[in-house]
Amino acid sequence: MDIGVYRPGELTAADRAVWTATQSQGRLLGAPEPANPFLSPEFTPAVGRCRRGVRMAVVREEGEPVAFFPFQRTRLGVGPVAPSPPP
Repeated sequence: MDIGVYRPGELTAADRAVWTATQSQGRLLGAPEPANPFLSPEFTPAVGRCRRGVRMAVVREEGEPVAFFPFQRTRLGVGPVAPSPPP
């Protein structure tokens, strides 16, 4: 197992395709958590264009991506990528 950390724009088209398939498969298997739109390959790059520190952890087994975790590094620490609460 290998874990790499990337900026959202650094993911390849193949990585994004696997990420989309992983989300779809989770829904079909009754695991809705991975299908959360805030963890999608469309949402994360959009947030990355507006916020600093957005990154993707990609878990690879035998060179193939098997898991994706978007997060944001901030001055106060690290947290999952999610919309800001209203002021």
